[in-house]
Amino acid sequence: MDDLLSVFMVCIGIPDGKNHAGVLRLLETLFSESLSPAEKILQDEFGINMSRAFETEVSEMCNLSQGVWEKGMEKGQQNEFERSVRSMRKAGLDNTKIAALLEKDLTVVQAVK
Repeated sequence: MDDLLSVFMVCIGIPDGKNHAGVLRLLETLFSESLSPAEKILQDEFGINMSRAFETEVSEMCNLSQGVWEKGMEKGQQNEFERSVRSMRKAGLDNTKIAALLEKDLTVVQAVK
């Protein structure tokens, strides 16, 4: 069975919109790219002091999501490569020509079933 990666986006609210409060505001603040205003919001609105440990945990969480994204991209690129090889074979090209066109090693092309 192939591993599947599903990606979906959820709009958690529009800044300054009527539903932009509570946990939505907290999530937006945690994932904010600028740390200084985020620290003030976390402390003033949510009573969370941005300690070095907390900052590290948030950074690790962001790094984890980056890793998931990269894994998905790699899987997508591999799937597209395999689809291209199969399509070229259907068009009558041999593995040697496919490897040259895709600038891949012949053994990599031959491994595609």
